[in-house]
Amino acid sequence: MKYIFTALFLFTSLEASGDLFTHLHTIYSNHLPELLFLTFIIILPFILIVYFILNKKNEQLKIKVAEAVCDLEKAQSIAKIGSWIYDLKKNKLRWSQETYSMFEVSQNENDNLYEKFINRVHPDDRNELEDAYSTSLKNKTGYSLEHRLLMDDGSIRYVLENCITAFEEDGIPIVSHGTVQDVTDATLIKMEIKEKDAYMFQQARLAQMGEMLSMIAHQWRQPLGAIAANTISMQTAIELEKYDLAEDKGREEFLKYLNTKMDKTTLNLQDLSQTITNFSNFYKPDKKFQIVEVTEVLLKAYTLVFDSLDSYNIKVEFDLESQYEFRMHENEFMQVILNIINNAKDQLIQNDIEKPIINIATYMEDDAFFINISDNAGGIKEESLDKIFDPYCSTKLEKNGTGLGLYMSKVIIKDYHNGDIYARNSESGAIFTIKIKNEQEENAN
Repeated sequence: MKYIFTALFLFTSLEASGDLFTHLHTIYSNHLPELLFLTFIIILPFILIVYFILNKKNEQLKIKVAEAVCDLEKAQSIAKIGSWIYDLKKNKLRWSQETYSMFEVSQNENDNLYEKFINRVHPDDRNELEDAYSTSLKNKTGYSLEHRLLMDDGSIRYVLENCITAFEEDGIPIVSHGTVQDVTDATLIKMEIKEKDAYMFQQARLAQMGEMLSMIAHQWRQPLGAIAANTISMQTAIELEKYDLAEDKGREEFLKYLNTKMDKTTLNLQDLSQTITNFSNFYKPDKKFQIVEVTEVLLKAYTLVFDSLDSYNIKVEFDLESQYEFRMHENEFMQVILNIINNAKDQLIQNDIEKPIINIATYMEDDAFFINISDNAGGIKEESLDKIFDPYCSTKLEKNGTGLGLYMSKVIIKDYHNGDIYARNSESGAIFTIKIKNEQEENAN
């Protein structure tokens, strides 16, 4: 109370004198302790209020952070994505809860997490992973790598790891942030699909081998017939004693006759051998891409099926506008052409077309090369048109088709040659189109 009355007296005195500066100086000089105490008493409640508010906000913030961390951990658990932070200056690695769970490692502050991490990585993948991280630091870029984890029970887990690193202005790395996602299910499904495709590819090859044997039979029919005719002719000449072997002239004519027949037989045997060579080369799997001119592949395919088509009076017309070459697996690409031609042949025979024709055309359009193989067999049923490239879908009679030829053709064109294949109907029949992107245009872009 003493200090309050003193303050009131001072203010009253200030009004009476009218000399503001003098009274303030007097107050400041003679009553400083009283003024400081008064100021403290006035400001203290505001300080307490601000402290209370800030403390409450801080508690709320802690709760929100804890909730956010909890939500993040739940989201990571659901998505099977863990996270990690590596402080390069302190050489300290931190994991999220999901990362511990994914690696099946118990949390212990004294553990060397990097050692536990690298020991969990499959031995065959460790060098690749370490090289990827080192390269990312050297090039100041992130990396993304799928690798395996070897679990304690011997099982394999597949994870996709992504990493980015922050650098100082002088290029020194500060901290790396990464995520690791469990992609085991997706990877196993891909592997299963790949194995299934390989199995179906083999089935398709075996089915086509049957067709090839039929083609070989067609191509062998004429030379075998010629050899048989020569043999019968020689036997007949000997049995009928057409040549008088007792005389020099007769022996000379007979030897000339035999040489002529043997030369023809040799040519026919060479024809048989060449047929085997052509088909055996076709079935040698291509291990490497080769730059091949497409027209050559089309003509090779036509050579293989010529006799088979000719035996059914099927005419093949060519309209080759473009002499285009690109990197391909030649035999696999030829298999696609043969699949389409043989399908057209089967439809022409099945529908008993009076003047059967297959047309093979090539052309360039925009930034792509096109191959059109069409026929006049009447086309594909509309309900089957969207399904013919599906596995086990066949438009042939059940006993004649496996439904794998066109499916594998799609795999070869799309997966091996980065192209596309599709079918449509024209007024007279079906048109199969193979589209290959122009490599020159693609490289330029």
